[in-house]
Amino acid sequence: MEIWPALIFLSTLILLGMPHGAIDHYLYFHLKQQKMSSYRLIKFIFIYLLFSFVMAGLWISFPIICIVGLIALTWAHWGEGDMIFERSRGHNVTWLFALWRGSLPMILPVVLYAADYQRVLEAGVRAVNTSKDLSAFNWLIHPMTPVTIVSFMLILAGLNWFFICKDRTVSRSQQFRWFGEDIFLVALFLLLPPLVSIGIYFSLWHARRHILVTCKELGPPVWKGKSVQWKKFYHWAAPFTIAGILLMCLIPIIYQNRENLLMHLVGCYLITLWSFTWPHAMICRLLNKKY
Repeated sequence: MEIWPALIFLSTLILLGMPHGAIDHYLYFHLKQQKMSSYRLIKFIFIYLLFSFVMAGLWISFPIICIVGLIALTWAHWGEGDMIFERSRGHNVTWLFALWRGSLPMILPVVLYAADYQRVLEAGVRAVNTSKDLSAFNWLIHPMTPVTIVSFMLILAGLNWFFICKDRTVSRSQQFRWFGEDIFLVALFLLLPPLVSIGIYFSLWHARRHILVTCKELGPPVWKGKSVQWKKFYHWAAPFTIAGILLMCLIPIIYQNRENLLMHLVGCYLITLWSFTWPHAMICRLLNKKY
């Protein structure tokens, strides 16, 4: 695997990816309509980090189960992210739309890049256990796997678009926009290696959309007129972003692997994402309920 795909994926640590969830405390207290006092903030951070460290501990104990869980968790969370974005703009979308959109980054790359996808998952396991049997991932390179995935996604796309076309509240222009987005995303995940396509999607699609919705919800000073105030956003996001990066750096210090440093860092990043996505996704559920 070349160096640049890993670097693109790792760049999401600072390019919107990690920071997009780093203002969860602002969003939580806003949605709860509570003032962010020192006591409440300390309590929030303690619970958030405790939950994250517990999930990291589960990965250390059960890496294969957790990395499969990460795929399912990210599938649900990224799909919900698109659903929240559309609902915030007044569009009526269902969980079928979320299921379809979440499947694109999570399983479509397997169709043409099964071996690369397998190496990424193996890096997540090897980050904490270099002697673990990785034969559980061999199904990814089975000849029938791409056929199964394509068949499943065609059925899912058909159902999604059947209900979209049936919904008379969805305008023709909106249908064209969603169709164009689907074509773009399918091309992105079929044509580029997984670490590249998922890295681009994570930063410039999922994280960007979440930031737009969150900052608009929070209002000034992170939102002014019709745009995000990026300097203020990064100022707010800095503490939790740094905490996430420190957690990621702590893992390779404890579990050293000098065979392939970049892929080892990718594996450590997967653990960090697994750990922080759980509490982040729960706060996104609060946001989703509003719409």
